[in-house]
Amino acid sequence: MTEVDDYGQQIFLQGMMSRKVLKYSEVNNLLETAMRKDADVQWSKDERQSLLLSIINKVNKAIKPFHLVIKKCVDEDNGTNFFMLASVTKRSRELMAAAFEFKKGELEYLELLATSILEEENKFVSSMKAMNCCSKVEGVRFTLHQADEAVAKFKREKWLKEVYDGKLALGIRFISEMEEWIKGQLGEDVERCLLCQKLVVRGCRCQNCRQLYHKYCGEKLAKLRGGSGAEAKFSCKNCSQPVACEIAVDATVEDRDRTPQSQRGASRRASDEGRVKESRKRVIIEDDSD
Repeated sequence: MTEVDDYGQQIFLQGMMSRKVLKYSEVNNLLETAMRKDADVQWSKDERQSLLLSIINKVNKAIKPFHLVIKKCVDEDNGTNFFMLASVTKRSRELMAAAFEFKKGELEYLELLATSILEEENKFVSSMKAMNCCSKVEGVRFTLHQADEAVAKFKREKWLKEVYDGKLALGIRFISEMEEWIKGQLGEDVERCLLCQKLVVRGCRCQNCRQLYHKYCGEKLAKLRGGSGAEAKFSCKNCSQPVACEIAVDATVEDRDRTPQSQRGASRRASDEGRVKESRKRVIIEDDSD
């Protein structure tokens, strides 16, 4: 089998440092570049996986003194596999700003967005709520235009992601890099998937005991038992009740957020007018009683 040399390790590490987060297919392309693979050479699936594991292990050994690691992560919503270069230490705000080239105000804005997301039952916020957070950035004037550009950057770099028609949720990079911060924000409300024992932010919830699972973990278990597709279910490890393999979402919140702003405003106006009419009616009745 092809050996992984020092030069190949350097190329692989440089590729990870420049991109930070790569899909599985992109990591395989980087592996081929690092190994100087000829176009006419074919690797078996087992050989490719063995080479990838070997080069990652060797690079991780070299970068361990710098508290860095290349690790595999899985998107909570769609199960996409990623590899990312991450820190294994708790980051200070100064270190975060320096490491990820945040502009003035962007890091605080990201923290405000993440806090707002974690406070929501569905663990996502509307774009309007995201824009409103920019007024809370302290120490610097952070405009709506800057907020819009920052959100685009956060999505591009996998700090945030879009779900449910433009709603913003925590991205794979934020969950992996900022796990300790998330635990600190959630406190006793932090949840772990009983199937993999890892942190879960958005997942499949047992309607009986309220235990939360990663969707991809649930789908693997359901597949082992012959289930697949939209109707796939698995047994809750806590209470043995069936759990649907779909992200738990409060439908009332989703419907409310999908209602157009003009419609919500019209509804509020109609409600206000109704209260005014009712108030006038009570006044007339009281006058007549005299």
